[in-house]
Amino acid sequence: MNTTINRIFTASMIAAAVATTAPASAEIATEGEWGKAQFYGSLRALITKEKGRESDVADGISRIGIKGHVNLSDEWTGTYRLEGRIVLDDGVINSDANDFHKRITYVGLKNKEIGEIRLGKQYSPHYLWTILPIDITFH
Repeated sequence: MNTTINRIFTASMIAAAVATTAPASAEIATEGEWGKAQFYGSLRALITKEKGRESDVADGISRIGIKGHVNLSDEWTGTYRLEGRIVLDDGVINSDANDFHKRITYVGLKNKEIGEIRLGKQYSPHYLWTILPIDITFH
């Protein structure tokens, strides 16, 4: 009897651990003649527990952002993205005045014939080629 209860308890704890470590994502978009804006976020809370210590809430690099484009003419489009970190374990959106800009932040100019140029902080080629293809939590 005790063995069955222990197995059910263990299975429940494993299921709870998997459920609490899964990231929660959301996205809201608005579009008009002027362009498009997308507000998005990914909350990644982790619950850690060490033997002999109380459980603790940790942050798994949660983030919020806005990205989109502005129609400048039939051929030219302005693009932008501003993404910042949310620190879930202390409830602060940005713990440092410059922390919000440590993630992806750029403005760009796009042409249908020529292509796009962006200025700002972006993913490195190394990340795009090696990490991004296998990152299951990428938004």
